[in-house]
This record gives sequence, structure tokens and C-alpha cells, in this order.
Amino acid sequence: MDNSRDDNFGSLAQQRVYASDQFKEIVNQMLTAIPSDVTATDTLQRLDLESLDRIVSSYAEWNFEGHATVATLYDPWRLANSNGVNRQNSAGTWDSHVTSPSGTIGTADVLTDSVLRSALANVRIAAGKEPTVMIGGQDTYSEVQSIYMNAYRIQNTADLRTEFSVSVNGVESFTGTGAGLHISTIYGLPFIPSKDTTQSAEGSVDDLFILNTSADKNNPNKPLLGIQTLKPIVYYEAGKRQQGYPFINEAFTDRAMYNMLAETGCTNFKAHAKIRDIASGI
Repeated sequence: MDNSRDDNFGSLAQQRVYASDQFKEIVNQMLTAIPSDVTATDTLQRLDLESLDRIVSSYAEWNFEGHATVATLYDPWRLANSNGVNRQNSAGTWDSHVTSPSGTIGTADVLTDSVLRSALANVRIAAGKEPTVMIGGQDTYSEVQSIYMNAYRIQNTADLRTEFSVSVNGVESFTGTGAGLHISTIYGLPFIPSKDTTQSAEGSVDDLFILNTSADKNNPNKPLLGIQTLKPIVYYEAGKRQQGYPFINEAFTDRAMYNMLAETGCTNFKAHAKIRDIASGI
């Protein structure tokens, strides 16, 4: 039904919207999850999207985090197929730029402008182009703010209210406060805070990812990092008014689900960076 007097559940239309939001939440949590060992018995976990933390990693991080029971902890896609990425024996082939402000993985320290600029330089050199986005938690953003807010001589490096215009089919909005959108940028790169990012070390703030989602110059049809979709999100519903796959209705009820076939893909590990073990400077 489209309307309901039941305050517990609301209408079916409301439930569709709620379920779609939950679907997006789950996808976001998959992408930002800290790696865990996925064995052959962890069937449901093997169906998850590969996480950014596992993709944007290095042998040094593998060596620090790995132990006997999780030998492939930072080898993305390898657990479903033993012939995949192997950082242990790769001699840096699969490494992203992973660093800690302290200079030692596993030891937390406050984030500095030097660490941030070094990570950006490594991504530019490896990818041959500018990175496209930074992702971190709200606490990560707070740490970045603390670097620049009192440093007035370099205040313009952190433009916290950059304005831009949007266009649809050639119709462009006004730039600025008239109809522009406000985003946070660091050295010109948009910073997107996520509530689902996690920290590598207990007690530190969330990790900071510097990613390049632009097209691979060696393979223009694929991004350097992105989600490759075999089957886009599809909504199925079956009930007393609408019957059919994937449910067999044997009750006076409505059933529905969202379905997607996709995987996180990366064509160049070196085009991305991660700053972990960030201590709070507050």
C-alpha cells in the first residue's frame, strides 16, 4: 500500500526509500572497512566489495599488520583466487604510498603539512596526473583544519569554502553564493568526510586517503580506481499486487530487495596514497 495509518512502519513507499538509503550505507561501509581475513568459510564476507583500505596499501603495511592467521590481510582480491595480488613477494610492484606522520607505520603522530605534501607528490609522480579526491573522517578533517587555520601565511592552501557552478544539458548555474555549492578543498583537491572511515591504530583519528579516480592513461576506458559494475542496482518487489521473481508468494505480504553485481577495481596501485596512524593534535 502507498498509505498507512501504522506509525510503526509507515507506507510501503516510505520503506522503499528507507531500504534504498540502507543499501547505500552498506556499500559505503564495505568500501571503508578495515581488512579482515576472509577464509573460504566466510561466504557472505567474500561477497563484499573490496575495501579502499585493503587496496591502498603496501608491503610495509602488510608486514606490520600481517601475522600467521591473516597472511593475505592486505592482498586485495587474492583470497577468492590464490593467484591474485601478492604484496609479500612483489618487491613493491603492488604498493601504494602508505605513510605515518611519525615516519614509522604503527606509531601515531600529528599530521603535518610536510607529510601531506609528500603524499600528494608521490601520487602525482606515480600516476602522472593530479589526484582527484581526499577521503577521511570528520576527525581527520578537523586535524587538517588545525594545520592551516592559524597559519595565515599559507591560509590559501586550505580553501574551506571553494565555490563552483553546476550545469545540466548546457544550462549553468551562477557561481558563488547565488546558487553555487560549497565544498572543502585542500591544495585544490576536494575533501569528502565520511562517517564510515576507520582508523588503523586504536586511539588515532581516521585514516586519510588521497585517491585518483580519473581515467587510466594506459586504459582510457577504466578509471585508476573505481567500482566496476556488471549489473547495476536493481530493485525487486513481489507481493499481493505484483508477483514474480525472485520471490514465491505464499503469504499476504510484500517482499522486496535491492541487488547489485560489482567490485572495486584498481588499475594502478601507485596512483593512490594513505596517511594512517594520525594522532589527535587537539
